[in-house]
Amino acid sequence: MSYRPKKSWSSRRLTTDQPDCNVSMALNLFFAKDNETWVRNGGPWPGCEDIKLTDFIRLAAKTLGLFSLKLPEDDRDLDALITDMMDEGPEEPEGILAIIHTAGWAFAELRERLKAFEDTGLTPDDFAAAKEALDREGHCPVCGAEIEYGGDQEIVDDGTVVSFSCPKCGAHGKAGYDLVFDAYYDVKKGDRS
Repeated sequence: MSYRPKKSWSSRRLTTDQPDCNVSMALNLFFAKDNETWVRNGGPWPGCEDIKLTDFIRLAAKTLGLFSLKLPEDDRDLDALITDMMDEGPEEPEGILAIIHTAGWAFAELRERLKAFEDTGLTPDDFAAAKEALDREGHCPVCGAEIEYGGDQEIVDDGTVVSFSCPKCGAHGKAGYDLVFDAYYDVKKGDRS
């Protein structure tokens, strides 16, 4: 078996459901599933299955011996309690649990947004080119290449819409133009006063 180095992190996809090293595990530790935040491999031994963040917090409280802390069984009630526990700060175990809970759902939200971007297949360079092309007439808003206009033209409100397609990436849609007064041309005096 030959050794092949892993892709550098600058060109590698960051979101995955199958982390293969410590870095990808850390970047994908918290994730969203069924409108809930989950902790990857956060369940109890043996097995360390994925676990809902709220169940992870309950497990952590038990592991830390916080038996006097009555955590609600209902996840919504637990979320509300944890919001209040944020006031405890890192000096108290309850505050630490609240910080972990808040960081967990926040990281899951960020991961899901990054995943949605990565699922488009665009690279950061593609995105930069597309962003620049959005304001450049005659260039594809997806890849930045020159577009081809269709022969149609539809007058709408104070402008016109023309269909376009990109010969490079296949993107297609409509380009909008505002009609702006330019000047009077070929003016001749009429016979009315």
